[in-house]
Amino acid sequence: MSGILEKITNLLMPMEEIEEVVEQPVERVSAQETKKVVNGAPLSYETAVQRPVLTVHTTKIPELKIEVYVPTAFDQANLIADTLKGKKAAVVNYEKVPEAEQRRLCDFINGVCYVMNGEVKRISESMVLYVPETVEIGKTICGRTAKA
Repeated sequence: MSGILEKITNLLMPMEEIEEVVEQPVERVSAQETKKVVNGAPLSYETAVQRPVLTVHTTKIPELKIEVYVPTAFDQANLIADTLKGKKAAVVNYEKVPEAEQRRLCDFINGVCYVMNGEVKRISESMVLYVPETVEIGKTICGRTAKA
């Protein structure tokens, strides 16, 4: 019977997703039991039942999705904002946006990123990387990683 239970447990919780199982202090549960003695007088005593408390930690890491946008007008700003609200990173190429709208679009997306506690990193003259707060942007100088 316990073999079936282990198979079901392994099916529902595969081993590669389990980081560690930590046993916490044993929880004691007392139960009152009553026994009848031969002379008819009840005898009661307490027994302690030990139940271990287990915590399962998984190593499942959320996937990082990066969306690439090449907007042509300010009207497409809501698509980029929705991506950032969905906790996804976005690379925006401003090459095809007219100069007058480019500043407005950049300011709007920077504001959305700020409100979402994200980070902004200029990749080139016309490309900018926007990431949500769960992602940290590293700084690379001449092939070496530097502290930000």
